[in-house]
Amino acid sequence: MRFCRQASDGTRHLCRAAILWALVPAAHANGSFDAYFPRGQYPALTDLQTPETPDKGPRSGLVGEIKTLSTEITRSVKDVAQKRNLTCFGDPCLAQVFPLMYSKPNSGFFGGFRARLTNIWRQNPYLYALDAQLIRSDTSQWLASLNLDVPEIPVAGLRPRVKLRGSYARSTEFRYTGEGQESEILSRRPDADKRYSINEAAAGGTLLLPLRIREERKFGLYGSYDYSHSRNNPYENKASSVLFAERPEAFRGGTFRAAGAGLFFDTRPTETFTRSGGMIELGANVGVLEERPRKFSYRLSMIDRRYQSRGRWTLAHRLSVDALMGKAPFWERAGVGGIDPIRDVSGSGLLKAHTGGRFHENYKFIESLELRLHQNDFRTLGMRGDLAVMPLALDVGFMSRLFAWSIATGFDVVWNRSLLTRFYVAFTEDEWATRLKFSHEF
Repeated sequence: MRFCRQASDGTRHLCRAAILWALVPAAHANGSFDAYFPRGQYPALTDLQTPETPDKGPRSGLVGEIKTLSTEITRSVKDVAQKRNLTCFGDPCLAQVFPLMYSKPNSGFFGGFRARLTNIWRQNPYLYALDAQLIRSDTSQWLASLNLDVPEIPVAGLRPRVKLRGSYARSTEFRYTGEGQESEILSRRPDADKRYSINEAAAGGTLLLPLRIREERKFGLYGSYDYSHSRNNPYENKASSVLFAERPEAFRGGTFRAAGAGLFFDTRPTETFTRSGGMIELGANVGVLEERPRKFSYRLSMIDRRYQSRGRWTLAHRLSVDALMGKAPFWERAGVGGIDPIRDVSGSGLLKAHTGGRFHENYKFIESLELRLHQNDFRTLGMRGDLAVMPLALDVGFMSRLFAWSIATGFDVVWNRSLLTRFYVAFTEDEWATRLKFSHEF
């Protein structure tokens, strides 16, 4: 999600995040927390759990003093561990919270948090992960989301994966600038004209069923279902609203359902900070807009990710091809489908510099490249960080008959192998943005 602002006079974007605080759990039985515990600052408990011996008096000398000191350190570390430990129904869990504070022109002050809870009873992969975000402004706007990922469920010799997603928005931060060549002119209208008020609840999920697994190669099927219900109103008045003047499909809102299926082939060793392998998705879905009469739409999508590395350098690539046909609501035309659908490509990791809501087109062909320089891990504030500098990122896209591009630079950090934060500055022809994000689109 983007957290930035652009003043009407073209001055710089501002984006402010509060101090990062993570609740890092301590060592568990059999050292199950060792992968997450910052050994560079605190010794692991398994290194210090030596049996206490009775004091033998002055004759113990240096050996006795060392044992006494070791016992005191053990007790101190245990105290710290107990205060920072977290369990999920008896399992060791890693919980991290990132407070958020920022302001936007004519929108007020926003405050909230991004949180991730990871059950690390099993580490490769984790048992499950829960991502939550809650933001409220002093103008009574709400943006909330909740996502659950269960990467591996042992069922009858299979290992299916389940991803569930839900969101709620009561906001005026969504934008519409029209479609086709005319949108280039409409995008120059005042920001208040492009904004509209939305009240939306959405939920969905994806089930992945690997059919063949050999080492780091997975081939299988996936199915998805998504539901959304929204009500839209002009931001100020109908006379100045692009959305209500252009009147695209379902401009007042409505209920939309979509079901899809596809194939995937995944050779990545990891999903975050991937340095080798790749993944390709091929999928299709059918959607229905519940009006009278019902209106049907059809989506075809192909997503290809690949990674090439030499030394510490990695070139990450994602090609997104998406075609939408039929009577789809206008908000569906802003995103791309797949296993992890993106609602709005504008301002996402696919087109980093563009303002949200800039493109609502039926056909998309987007190439995204990132050059990453991986650094040694570091420790700060009691956390382990894996850092990758992004000297250059290039995005190029064709949306129907429109051409878009952006250039960006920044860095990514994975905290305690769990919470990902991305910070970058992006540029395009007539705008630039500073963004803070929490997910890798590729």
